[in-house]
Amino acid sequence: MSAIHPSPFARYLLAKRSVDDRALNRNVYDALLAQLPNVNAPLRTLEIGCGVGTMLERIVRWGMLQERRIDYLGIDNDAGNIAAATAPDAPNLTARFEVADFYTFAELPAHQSHYDLVIAHAVLDLFDLDRALPLVRALLRPGGLGWFTINFDGATIFEPPLEGDPNDALNTAMLAAYHATMDARTIDGAPAGASATGRRLLSALPRAGLPVLAAGASDWVVFPCNGAYPDDEQAFLEAILGFFAHSLDGAAGVSPAARNQWLTQRHAQIARAELSYIAHQLDFLVARPAEVNS
Repeated sequence: MSAIHPSPFARYLLAKRSVDDRALNRNVYDALLAQLPNVNAPLRTLEIGCGVGTMLERIVRWGMLQERRIDYLGIDNDAGNIAAATAPDAPNLTARFEVADFYTFAELPAHQSHYDLVIAHAVLDLFDLDRALPLVRALLRPGGLGWFTINFDGATIFEPPLEGDPNDALNTAMLAAYHATMDARTIDGAPAGASATGRRLLSALPRAGLPVLAAGASDWVVFPCNGAYPDDEQAFLEAILGFFAHSLDGAAGVSPAARNQWLTQRHAQIARAELSYIAHQLDFLVARPAEVNS
C-alpha cells in the first residue's frame, strides 16, 4: 500500500504544532483545567474545525486526561483533513473524527445541550460571530465550557524590513490589503470572519450568552535561532506566505508587480533564515451559565 501524503493545508496544520504550543495562553488553559468538572462520567468534548487532530494530541500530551476520561468528537468540513486526522493511543480517551459542516451539525436537535466542552482552535475568526456563537452556546449543556483559542486580532508583523522599502510603504500596503481580504471574505454569500475577531469576541461572547471566564494573548512568534528555524517552522512560514499569495492575487489596490516583489523578498528572507513573524491573537474560556431552578 502506498503512503498517504497530507494535503498542503494538512501539512501546514502539522507544521504549526510547535508554533501553537508556544502561543497558547497557559493562564487560560489553567483556568480551563480548574473549571472542568470532577465527575466519573466521560467529559463529552466537541472540537469544531479539528483539522488533523493536533489539538487532541496536545491535550493528551499536556495531561488533561490524567484525572478524567474524555469522549471526543472532532468535526471538520474538509474531508482531506479528516482523512489525515489521527487520535493518540491514550488511556481514558475515546475519539472519533467526522466530516461535517458546523452549521448543519449544530442545528441538529440531538446535539443540543449535549457537550461539556466545546473547543474551537484557530477557527472562530473564519465564522460570522453573530450566527455562529448562539449555535455554539446551544451545543453546550448548562454549565458547559468553551475553549476558543488562536483568534486573530488584526496585527501581523514581519521583520526585517524589505530592501528598497525604507519607509515600509510596500510592506504596510501588503499587510493592509491582506487584512482587508479577511474582512471582505464570504462563504455562500454570507460573512465569514474578520481581521479583528479577537477583540470583537470580548463583547460578542457575552452578548451570545457566553460569559468570559478568562482571556489572554496567544501570539504566534516565529524566528530563526542559530541560522535555522526550529522543528518544521520553515514550512509553516512558507505556508503563511502561500496564504498571502492566494489572498493578494487580484486584491484591490495591489498590483501584480508589488505583490510579486513583496513575496520574492520574503521568501528569500526565509531561505536565508532571516525572517521573523508575529501574529497577534487571543484565547478565551467561556461558560454557558447553569440553569437556576426556581
